[in-house]
Amino acid sequence: MMAAVLNRGRRRSTLISAVVIVSGFGIIAAMIVSCAPKTVTVELPPAQTTVQPRPCVPHSLTLDSTATRYALIAWNPGCPQERVMRGFDIYVSAAPLTTRYPDTILPAAIQPFNREIYPGDTLGNPNRETFALENIPNAVRQYVHVRVVNADGGLSLPSNEIEVVCYQQGTVELAASFSGAHDGYSFRKDTYCRTDDLD
Repeated sequence: MMAAVLNRGRRRSTLISAVVIVSGFGIIAAMIVSCAPKTVTVELPPAQTTVQPRPCVPHSLTLDSTATRYALIAWNPGCPQERVMRGFDIYVSAAPLTTRYPDTILPAAIQPFNREIYPGDTLGNPNRETFALENIPNAVRQYVHVRVVNADGGLSLPSNEIEVVCYQQGTVELAASFSGAHDGYSFRKDTYCRTDDLD
């Protein structure tokens, strides 16, 4: 009888130990799970996009007037107010350039007519600039276009290209004798000549 009681006690203690061990594993597992690294979701602020002002592109280039070895041209700068620029380059050539070079890059051999960057006129109209082409040959077709010089020194796309032809203007007085130095006038040379001068 005593042995049976002892056996029951041992079984109970074994069961208690098993329960304690199992529950201990549960505690350890819970601790492991609770100590595992957690995934943290961080919300970043939306990216800010900077809207760049549209680039300058001059347009509406026209010929205002011509005179002897002189032409006055005008154009719209085509620049938004928030865009900073240095000025303009004016190109005069014997052959069209804009169809051959329609982008913002020109060969180094092609130089502007103005030796220094033209800052613009002082007439106060932001939508109209003028420039005087001086000392260009008479009776010779010239092709003219304008480009904006940006703040970084780069060029804009070209304006439309126009043809300019200057003519001798004024009064020519010829000698009545037809035998003197002023018998005729050479428009090519822009000077008086003899009537029999074939050059």
